[in-house]
Amino acid sequence: MEAQESISDLGEVLVSLLYNENLHRLSVTVIEARRLKFREERRDSYVRVTLNQHYRTVKVKRTATVKGTDSPNFSECFNFRVPAAQIDVTSVSFQVLQAVSGYGRELWKITNQKEITIEIKRRKWNWIGHTIRKEDGAVERMGSRTRGRPKNKWKRIVLEEIAREGKTWSEVKKLATNRVRWRHFVNALCSS
Repeated sequence: MEAQESISDLGEVLVSLLYNENLHRLSVTVIEARRLKFREERRDSYVRVTLNQHYRTVKVKRTATVKGTDSPNFSECFNFRVPAAQIDVTSVSFQVLQAVSGYGRELWKITNQKEITIEIKRRKWNWIGHTIRKEDGAVERMGSRTRGRPKNKWKRIVLEEIAREGKTWSEVKKLATNRVRWRHFVNALCSS
């Protein structure tokens, strides 16, 4: 009697599993998917691979997102270290998920909030204006640096942001003395 192949209404995923007993390595290859059904017109998908032991999740990995097709070719291999004694209690699950990009920005708009990167930048510049307005000698250096040269000095990053706005440090110091003008400057700097 020949085994019948069942075809899902949601599509199918072609995978390969290989266990190397000498290296204690389980290689999971996600090859491709066929005839995937999507809820929306966007046809972007990825596969989440979950390694479980004793019904508990041990490791989760995912493929890159493949865009624009209902039969994506993933061709990605994931290696998991699984001792031979635990191979009997190990399982692998696959989930094909529809990628949703831009959801974060839509969520910020719905909740009427600014993106976190813009909010951090705005607070940083408000703090810079606050410290510039302090009297000379009022700002003390605190803490100590770790050894080694930092890749980017904080001052260098600030000066680059100022240069992008077409200003110099002395112009910024003069702007900070007038709170209204400073607020306009910070809003312009953090508008994007």
